[in-house]
Amino acid sequence: MQLFGLVNTLLSVDTESFKRHLHIQRFPVIPLAPNAGLLGWVQDSDTLHILVKEYRDSRKILLNIEYRLMLQVSDHSQMRRIPRLYVLQMAPDYEILTVMQKVEVFDYALDNTTGQDLYRVLWLKSVNSDAWLDRRSTYTRSLAVTSMVGYILGLGDRHPSNLLLHRVTGKVVHIDFGDCFEVAMHRDKFPEKVPFRLTRMLTQAMEVRAFVYLVSVNISSLLSGERHSGQLSEYLRDHHASPSRQQGLPYGRPRSVCIRSLD
Repeated sequence: MQLFGLVNTLLSVDTESFKRHLHIQRFPVIPLAPNAGLLGWVQDSDTLHILVKEYRDSRKILLNIEYRLMLQVSDHSQMRRIPRLYVLQMAPDYEILTVMQKVEVFDYALDNTTGQDLYRVLWLKSVNSDAWLDRRSTYTRSLAVTSMVGYILGLGDRHPSNLLLHRVTGKVVHIDFGDCFEVAMHRDKFPEKVPFRLTRMLTQAMEVRAFVYLVSVNISSLLSGERHSGQLSEYLRDHHASPSRQQGLPYGRPRSVCIRSLD
C-alpha cells in the first residue's frame, strides 16, 4: 500500500495523469507482526471470479468450459474439419504434450468460446448507457495503471479471485500481494512468464477504448523520469532488503524502474 501511495502521489502531480484520473485504489493494511496483520474490507467490490460465475450460471454455461473443451476427445467429424485436432485425444494427459500441442489445444478452447463474459457484465450491471461508458473508461484506465505498477513490483498470482471490480465505478482493484518481487516467476512448478495479466477477457471488456490502455501506459514515461525513477527504485530496494521480507520466501530482485514509453 505504501508503494501505491507513492505512485498515486507521482501521478497526481502530472497534469495529463490527473486529468485522466489515473490512480490506484487502496485499502487499509495494519501490520501487527512480520507475518501477521489486519486487512480492511474492499467495499462495494466483487472478484472477477464471482462476476464471471454469476454470468455463466445465469446462462447455463459451465464455469470451466474452456478447461472442459481442452480435455474433451474430438470425434471424427472434427478431425476431418481440423486435421491437426488429433492432439485433443491426448488432452487428458495435458502435461505430457509438447509446447506446440498445448498451444493447439488451448487455441481450440479459445476458438469455441467468446471470452466476452466481463464485457457483458460491465454492460448488464450498468444502470444506463452513460454509466456504462464511465465504468468502461474507469475500468480501462485502472487496468492500465495496475498492470504497469504490478510489473514494476514483480507482482504475480493475478488469478480472477485476486482481481476485484468496483460495482459502481468499474475500477479494477488488486488484492493479495504475497507473490511480489517475481516470486511467481521462480516457482518450481507452473512458473509465471508473463509481465502482467492481460487475457482476452480483460481486453475485450475494453472494447473500442482499448487504445486508452496504450495511452495510459504512457504514464511509464512519467515514472521512468530520473527523479521519479530514483524514488521508486529506492523504495523497492529498501523494502526488498527488509528482514521481514526475507523470512522463508524466495524473493527475486525488484525490477529496475526504467520503462520505455509508447509514443
